[in-house]
Amino acid sequence: MKAANFFAGATLLLLTACSPKVTTHITKSYPGIIPVDSVSVIELGETIPNTAKMIGRVFVADRSTSTNCEYDQVLRLAKEATGKNGGNGLAITEHLAPSRWRSPCHQISGLMLRLSDMEVDTLKVNSLQDMVDLEHLEARKRKEGRRAPANTFEGSIGYGWITSSIYDADGYSMGSKSGLEWKFSYEYTWSSNWGVGLQYSGFRTSFPGGNMTLSYIAPEWVARYRWNKLILKAGLGIGAFLYHEPFYNSAGVGAHVTVGLEYMLTNHWGVGVSLNTVNGTLPDRGDVILNDNERTGVSRINVLGGLRYYF
Repeated sequence: MKAANFFAGATLLLLTACSPKVTTHITKSYPGIIPVDSVSVIELGETIPNTAKMIGRVFVADRSTSTNCEYDQVLRLAKEATGKNGGNGLAITEHLAPSRWRSPCHQISGLMLRLSDMEVDTLKVNSLQDMVDLEHLEARKRKEGRRAPANTFEGSIGYGWITSSIYDADGYSMGSKSGLEWKFSYEYTWSSNWGVGLQYSGFRTSFPGGNMTLSYIAPEWVARYRWNKLILKAGLGIGAFLYHEPFYNSAGVGAHVTVGLEYMLTNHWGVGVSLNTVNGTLPDRGDVILNDNERTGVSRINVLGGLRYYF
């Protein structure tokens, strides 16, 4: 008997952990339990009957381990919660479809209702429908306030520091070098706040024998998150790394990581600062002897500031 109770409890715990989380906020309940099949559903875009009385709100959300979360399954959970509190109507106010970036589950919010009929008269006062319409308007405004601009051009200038070892023609280490850094880029961001882009960055520093110029051209995978006028950006990519000095040129592969913060001055113009690293690998040079743990290439870290144009 004890073993049976244990397995029954374990099974119940497993099923609960796999089911979406149901949360309710009750303002008024009615006696009796309404069967699930007797709870009418008012989908998004449909009008709530004029005689509806609000019982409370219900939310069905992903637990991050949920598996039983198809739309009909989460809808049934919301209807069960409504019926347990004496409600016979459920008005869906929000539906979050499965997303690769957010959750693989359907998630819904709704109003639990007590209905005396399903009559809808648009000429009569409908306070619940007015409340839902206002909430939808505010939700759209919040969503727009979180969405980063679809298109962004960046022009920035700053300072960079070479963090890898640099040798002169005689093989002596010259230590770290600093110099002018500049960058131009374009980014396209989807409504999910993920996007792609293309950037060009350059760096120049002086040596006794002349100037060294580094160029980097690469596609970029970006994430841009907006809070009103502030935008946080992160990006990474792999591209072409070019090396130039008066008596030697070379090309290889580079990679970069970027984090930045922007402030929208207007809907079309903004300013921003960023911190990034660019690491480039080049073919070995026959006239430079490297240690066993060294490679031919240049790594640098940069701090930049500049303008953004949004459209």
